[in-house]
Amino acid sequence: MSEIYDSGPITPRQEAAYRHEYREGVTLFQKALQQTNSSEYLPKKEAFMGVMNQAMEVLNQTAKELKNQQLLEHNAQIAKDYAAYQEHPTKGRMQALEKDLSRAKEEAG
Repeated sequence: MSEIYDSGPITPRQEAAYRHEYREGVTLFQKALQQTNSSEYLPKKEAFMGVMNQAMEVLNQTAKELKNQQLLEHNAQIAKDYAAYQEHPTKGRMQALEKDLSRAKEEAG
C-alpha cells in the first residue's frame, strides 16, 4: 500500500477534486458504518459492508492519485481497524474506526 503512483504532477484543480472525492468516500464509509451498526437485518448489514468496502477502494485510489503518504497511512489504519471490526463488531472497535475516519477526513482538508 505504500506505493505511490508517479504519473506526473497534478493540477490544483485535480488536487481539489481528489480531496473532495476522498472526503466523500470517508463520509460514505461513516454513514454505512452507522447503518451497519444500527441494523439487525443480516442482508442489510452485508449490503452496508459492501458499501464500506467500495468506499475503502475510493480512499486508497484517491490517496494514491494525490501522492499523499499520510493519507495512505491513515488508510492502512482504517483498513486494520475495519478488519478488526468485521471480525468482532464491538462498540470500542467501531469508535476506533470512527476516530480513524475523522482524522483522515481532517487530513484531506
